[in-house]
Amino acid sequence: MTYTNIKSKFIKGAIKKTSWKNRDYIDKLLRIEHHALGKAWGLGSGYEYNTLKSTYPKEWKIIWEEIDPEGLARIDSEDRKEERKEREENRKFKLEEERERKRDMAVWKKMGGK
Repeated sequence: MTYTNIKSKFIKGAIKKTSWKNRDYIDKLLRIEHHALGKAWGLGSGYEYNTLKSTYPKEWKIIWEEIDPEGLARIDSEDRKEERKEREENRKFKLEEERERKRDMAVWKKMGGK
């Protein structure tokens, strides 16, 4: 990992508070910066993106706001759409589960069950 071309003021400030022994944290922040700069690529890039976003949510947001605020707005919008879609899918799933339970109970009773 190179520490010579850091763009984020947040990361530069974090380095001042972090010992060399704990540099792995800074390395993770730099990976977030690489994603924000569009420099992260490869097969594991999507997995890494999601892992970093969920593991370091505050840092992730701060760095993206610094590096690519328009990209952050786009990502936030996509996340909200995805959350709405997921809630709707969950609602439909629960409705179908309830219908199935009622059908099963009706068959059960029709067969003489209590």
